[in-house]
Amino acid sequence: MKHQIDKIIETVAQEFGVIPNALKGKSKTEILSLPRLAAMHLSWRYVGASDRSIARYFNRKNGQCIRYARQTVPTLIETNKTFANLYQNIESKINL
Repeated sequence: MKHQIDKIIETVAQEFGVIPNALKGKSKTEILSLPRLAAMHLSWRYVGASDRSIARYFNRKNGQCIRYARQTVPTLIETNKTFANLYQNIESKINL
């Protein structure tokens, strides 16, 4: 699981132009929150680990943030063309 999530984080960070470790940080700025949501959603979608274990990997207390990502990311994909393109590029690169 760890290796797979690391790969997702690295790919998301590269695509969004942020530092990988920042995605596991506490910052709530949009420049980090959107890539973090994408990374959490992709981790949930492709790794198959529990919400809680993915949340812990992202230094979160519980799985609520993963549930939020599961609800929010599909809406972002539908309403934000830039986010949708970045998300699709990341999906094509992670090959999990």
